[in-house]
Amino acid sequence: MRFPSRFTALASCAALVALAAGCTSERTVVHYAPQPVAVAPAATVVPAPTVAVAPIPAVERGRVTNIEYFAAGTATSRITVPGAVVAARGGTAILGGPAATVTTAPSYRITILTDTGFYRTYDVPSAGDVRVGDRVRVENGVIYLS
Repeated sequence: MRFPSRFTALASCAALVALAAGCTSERTVVHYAPQPVAVAPAATVVPAPTVAVAPIPAVERGRVTNIEYFAAGTATSRITVPGAVVAARGGTAILGGPAATVTTAPSYRITILTDTGFYRTYDVPSAGDVRVGDRVRVENGVIYLS
């Protein structure tokens, strides 16, 4: 007796699917005419203003923020992670120079935060009496205590 009940259930499902398929209507496609588009007048080309680059003043004042010591025969380049990637891909061809400079004599790199807010670095053969935190005056590339 199970067979007729399964058959009845399948037949009724098939009838419902056929009935549901017959209920759909054809699609109606409506085409709208495109709206007119306003055309802007041709743009006039205005040359960009030139940027004035202020030269580094002959005298700057600031505070020493860092002093680095480089022994003879060490590299003195400031390579960052992106710089290392560029150097690995052929730095001399891209950067136009050697990837690092090797010192032949001991040297110092003095970093100064100027009163105008810029950092300046100077490679000098001797730090002299300059210490981190000292107020200094830089005149034509020469560092003096203030």
